[in-house]
Amino acid sequence: MSEKDFIFRRERIADAWPEAIGLIKEHYAEIPIHGEREPNPDYDLYKAADETGILRLFAVRRIGKLVGYNIFSVSKDMHCKEMTVAAQQDLFVEKGSRGFGVRFMNWCDAALKKEGVATIYRTVTNHFDYAPALRRMNYELAGAVYCRRLH
Repeated sequence: MSEKDFIFRRERIADAWPEAIGLIKEHYAEIPIHGEREPNPDYDLYKAADETGILRLFAVRRIGKLVGYNIFSVSKDMHCKEMTVAAQQDLFVEKGSRGFGVRFMNWCDAALKKEGVATIYRTVTNHFDYAPALRRMNYELAGAVYCRRLH
């Protein structure tokens, strides 16, 4: 597997969705917090967020096949209206195509910066802790997210 086999690019959700479904299921299976629930992503919500300019889908393709994605919500900061922020919603690369995560994240960060994003927030889970890589990329710990299941 050569780095030249991989292409990073921004895509529309409508174009990537048919291939993304399999990856979403694989991603979901790797996260124990979801338990026995099956993934049931809301395509209409994803599509609406994409069409209104909120969603950014950055794809990883290996010889044309979708093998990973990094999804962000991009908006004005509610506390500082002149600043644009990006919040990571998902980051996933299939197991057989891993090994270039920092390069992919740096590429996504550069793409977001080009469109005026001032701050990027990335979420790390206890089940897949890539915080050491983020620290090497000059990310700072900004807080913690806790989850409480009510149903």
